[in-house]
Amino acid sequence: MTLTLKKLTNYLEGTWISNQTIYNLKNKKIYNNKFTTEIPLVENLDNSHLENIACITNNNNKYTIYQYFLPDLLNKKQGFINKIEDERRKQYTFFFDSTKVLKIINSINNVKYIEYVYLIDKNFKLSLGIIKIYDKYRAVCFTSDIKFSMNRTNSID
Repeated sequence: MTLTLKKLTNYLEGTWISNQTIYNLKNKKIYNNKFTTEIPLVENLDNSHLENIACITNNNNKYTIYQYFLPDLLNKKQGFINKIEDERRKQYTFFFDSTKVLKIINSINNVKYIEYVYLIDKNFKLSLGIIKIYDKYRAVCFTSDIKFSMNRTNSID
């Protein structure tokens, strides 16, 4: 099964409950977060609209805009995400592979963020995030997400 942006947006829609644990390796502290995120239905998505998709998520009344770009429609395994939150914009690069794994990268100066999102099935995903500063690991983040409400029948397969 080849993961495409269309399948990914179909998969992600719905309401997710998340449990996140962040390990700060420098000061040896652990942070736990629990939150709910609503990802709306992306309607009328076909191959002619895959180069630019946007959605707004609601996470405990904090709204975030995600804009997905596939600059090269022939290479549907790589693209960019603009994340706009509190008037701040961050750009990420994402990569698909054929095993339901999404890799997301952000680099600013000497700080590098890498996240691997494992799409286990249509109701469960796991994420591993790593923050490196000057090539030294500073934080590791584990997130589990369970979908408890779907906007429509959706499947990644």
